[in-house]
Amino acid sequence: MTPTNPRYGVYTLVVIFFSEDESIDLEGTKTHALVLLSSKREMLIRTVRSYLINLGYLSLQLIVGCSAPSAGTDFVLVLPLAYWTTSTTPPVIEGFFSTVAENSPLPVLIYNFPSVIGGMDISSDSIIRLAQKNPNIFGVKLTCGNPFATFGGKLGFFLSALVARSHSIITALANVMPRTHGNYADWALSKVGVAGVKGVVSHYFGYGTAQGRRPLELTLVSKLSIDALERIQQLIDIENGL
Repeated sequence: MTPTNPRYGVYTLVVIFFSEDESIDLEGTKTHALVLLSSKREMLIRTVRSYLINLGYLSLQLIVGCSAPSAGTDFVLVLPLAYWTTSTTPPVIEGFFSTVAENSPLPVLIYNFPSVIGGMDISSDSIIRLAQKNPNIFGVKLTCGNPFATFGGKLGFFLSALVARSHSIITALANVMPRTHGNYADWALSKVGVAGVKGVVSHYFGYGTAQGRRPLELTLVSKLSIDALERIQQLIDIENGL
């Protein structure tokens, strides 16, 4: 299978909002997918795709997990299996991604995120071998600080990734400052965490809530440090002026 390449540009990790009873508020997702049933994930994907179509964005591409291609996704983002990290050797990782790519109806994006998979880091050699062997693997998202990336996962190394011929970036911070990029932006919001990003969006832009799903706690803007608030406000001012 020859995949269709994603468009060049900035990809936003949209946030998911919950009501006080932790029911889904149907406005996006970021990091909370792990606490949702597959049926709920598919509902979110269908909702996002429906809104995009209604707004006239017929060709806007979605990158989602690999469980529901029929829901309207264009590409799938896949983490390696990492329950037994000591046994998950490079051949095991490469075999896993090869199997996924060979059987996936959609193009596959490798996701390397060591901090959420027991510190396991996919080597560049493995990524290169997978890319050369599997035409259905179209890229990699690196949330590991490595400056060589097809898709960067943090604004802090966006520029260096572009210099290294990175294709693009996928970032949650684009919810708050889609036109403001750099280390300054990454520092300010990376300090507030997943629920904090939602709190900032709710406080400054008037939609959604800061409500998370357990074990994550509610993060109100009023509880953030003065330093973080000052930096965030400066970024909001810059964003509003662009």
